[in-house]
Amino acid sequence: MDKNTPESSEVTRCMAVNAKKMFNKADNLVAVTGLTKSGGSETEDKPVGTIYRFYFSGISLTD
Repeated sequence: MDKNTPESSEVTRCMAVNAKKMFNKADNLVAVTGLTKSGGSETEDKPVGTIYRFYFSGISLTD
C-alpha cells in the first residue's frame, strides 16, 4: 500500500492472490474493497461508491 490506496484495484488483486496462498484448497475466493463514505481516499476519478472486486476461480483472477 506504499504506492496505492487501500481502495484500489492493485490492493484488491493482492488481497485475492494472498488469500489463495492462505486458503490454497479453496476453489473460489473473493476480495472486495471500496469507498463507502467520504473522508477517505476519494478523488474525482475515484468517488465515494467506487467498488473494486477480484474473483479467483481455479487458476485465473478476474475482475
